Amino acid sequence: MSNKKEPLSDELKRKIMKERETIALGEIALVENTEAHKSANDEYYLVYLDGLFAKANGDPAPYMFTVADLSYARTRAAKNIEDVRPMKTIKWWKFW
Repeated sequence: MSNKKEPLSDELKRKIMKERETIALGEIALVENTEAHKSANDEYYLVYLDGLFAKANGDPAPYMFTVADLSYARTRAAKNIEDVRPMKTIKWWKFW
């Protein structure tokens, strides 16, 4: 018997991202383009970034990406895997 969790389906991930009303720094949410022009995308992926990408006052700034934007970025990361830095892991005991 394995303790491995089954990966979430793409449909479930999409549903979760769409239902987020607030998001944490670096999380991603799927948002509807409420005032879309004819040729505009129906939805975007929203993420808040800080550091170099923050607003002038230091607050995290919102960024919206299309599927094509994210696909391009993922392809670039895959092609330049030697430049990808490890992701920080947050341990549950650090919250207490």
